[in-house]
Amino acid sequence: MRTQDTLKADSPLWKVYGSVDSIKRCVSTSTKAEFFIAVIKARPEIIRRTMEVFFKECIRLFHTFTFYKFAASPSEEAKHKSGSQTFHNLFVMQDIEASLKKTPVLIVGVDGGGNNCRVSIETADGITLGSSCVKKPSHISLGDKTWSNIIQGIRNVIEPLGVSLSSGLELYGCFGLAGSSVPKYVNDFTANSCIKLFKSLSIAKDTEIAQAAAHNLKDGGIIIIGTGSAAFARYGGREYRSGGRGFPLSDGGSGAYIGLKAAKALIRVFDFEERRGELTEALSKAFNDEVTDLVEWGKRATPKEFSTLAPFVLKYYKDPVAQKILKQAAKKIEMLYRNIVDRMEREKGEEERKKVRTLQFALLGGLANKIMRYLPEDVLEVIRMPAYSPVKGAVLMAREEFEKNVNKVNLS
Repeated sequence: MRTQDTLKADSPLWKVYGSVDSIKRCVSTSTKAEFFIAVIKARPEIIRRTMEVFFKECIRLFHTFTFYKFAASPSEEAKHKSGSQTFHNLFVMQDIEASLKKTPVLIVGVDGGGNNCRVSIETADGITLGSSCVKKPSHISLGDKTWSNIIQGIRNVIEPLGVSLSSGLELYGCFGLAGSSVPKYVNDFTANSCIKLFKSLSIAKDTEIAQAAAHNLKDGGIIIIGTGSAAFARYGGREYRSGGRGFPLSDGGSGAYIGLKAAKALIRVFDFEERRGELTEALSKAFNDEVTDLVEWGKRATPKEFSTLAPFVLKYYKDPVAQKILKQAAKKIEMLYRNIVDRMEREKGEEERKKVRTLQFALLGGLANKIMRYLPEDVLEVIRMPAYSPVKGAVLMAREEFEKNVNKVNLS
């Protein structure tokens, strides 16, 4: 059976592109947003259709083709297990079986943070087996718990495909884990016996896998604006960092920073130093109009808890106090970018400096789009969409290590 036969002839996406090859090229090189835009540009008349139906079909087909290696039926339903989304299809199962028989290797990428552990797995031939998200804290300092989450994530992906960790496969992994900049955490983590499951394993910082994903292992930078903030770039074989040292000493422009600024603004209102506005009125109600509630909360609040005040600032962004906070946050983010670029320029000659000034940066994190509108024009000119999500960056780095190993064997 041809791959085309597995698609419904009346699929909106089929009508737009007309062939699986066209869809394959679009999906394999695009983010979701770029995918939608490409479809609309290809056939402007699609705009006349019901957009809700169109986007639902796009989302379903995007995931279907990604996980099925472009061979699944759009009508096939996703099967869920322990928070993972694994798709099954006869054609892909045959591809996986053939790939693993040819090269019994799994490429494992992990993105572990304060709330989740994301795992993505591919074969040596580049077939995506699937991905999983274990919704548990996976900071590297948690050691055995983080290992448990990672193993669970791997099993969520491979076991529905009839593959197990005891199948004699070679695992090449890259774990991008929060806290990996602390040598003690890394040493304790790698002392775990689970490491024996991997033929090769590298531990990377979460910023490193995010940068690798954003620029497909090429030179470029990232600016993360979430609960915390940081900037990281690779250029000419060197790495550059700015920020990310932890709130409140660092992480300017982050959600925690914005929340702290909002809390301070409310304190000034309680102390009659400033008049109430929309923002401070809403914040006051959140603390029962009691200054003592705010003060006691502030004494024990974590960075994540401070960041819960950021949505108030974003909701009442027209309020003068909110405007001031958001502009201050944007200035801090701008300085993260300029700190890195300035350091690069000091190390380079005139010709290289021109390239440095056009080096592309990707904005990441939940607040990225909100803060972006307040950044100056020269910074916006170098901002681009990330090529992939961070967990894909871990897969790319693990694959890079695998290919180095293969090359060594061939040379010998």
